[in-house]
Amino acid sequence: MYSFGLEDDIKFTDNLAFVVGMGYDIQEPKKSFDGVSNGAIRDSASSFNPQAGLILTVMEDLDIHFSVGRKTRWPTLKELYSDGIDNDFKPNPALEEEKSTNYEVGFSKPLPSYNNISLALFYSDVKDKIESVSIVDPTYNDQYQNIDEASLKGFEIQFNSKMIPDNDFEINYTYMDAKNETPGAITDKLNSVPEHKLYLSDLYKLNNWISLFASAEYNAGRYDDDANDNQIEVGDFWVANLKMIVSLHKSFNVEVGSEKSF
Repeated sequence: MYSFGLEDDIKFTDNLAFVVGMGYDIQEPKKSFDGVSNGAIRDSASSFNPQAGLILTVMEDLDIHFSVGRKTRWPTLKELYSDGIDNDFKPNPALEEEKSTNYEVGFSKPLPSYNNISLALFYSDVKDKIESVSIVDPTYNDQYQNIDEASLKGFEIQFNSKMIPDNDFEINYTYMDAKNETPGAITDKLNSVPEHKLYLSDLYKLNNWISLFASAEYNAGRYDDDANDNQIEVGDFWVANLKMIVSLHKSFNVEVGSEKSF
């Protein structure tokens, strides 16, 4: 896998800037040992991903932005060749890359006492989205496949604060309307994409060497397949994380922590 990128910021005036960039990715698979596809590998492929955006500053410190860009997500080795923990996933080395065109408009504004708030509205048109689907097979129950069309739209609001000394606090809420837009699809719901997500975190610096980090994430309105491969709405749940970070060197950290779902 090779990736190349270029980006340039063009400032027209003190209040208006234009950002333009591009990325070029090349994937060249070499070998496969999945035990299923007899060593079959994907063909070499490449993708070109341009992007552009405008940033307008009004009222001295209110930044309004608009951006549009294309992104490519290559299938992972797990999605291509793994048969899963329970050996019930059929590998699919023929998976195509996932391509999306993304639009976003939003604003960001600093607040008194080292605080900041931002809001973004977004829409993504996705082609060949990679999804886990149920299959009829004597050995396997599921397989990662491409679905023709999908859309993701919603908004995200975020608040950051460094008002308390040695603390970096963040709270973020995202609303996501994710739909399978493929003609003739059995359902328009996409798996593993929560409709509501709330995220809170705080990084507390004890001294120059030790920091404590805590986070909690709430998910609701999420769908997945049950044991009978029927799509169901998963109950609301939290994921909490707590860890200690020890900085032994400016480029070397040691982390110890735990994570729990409930």
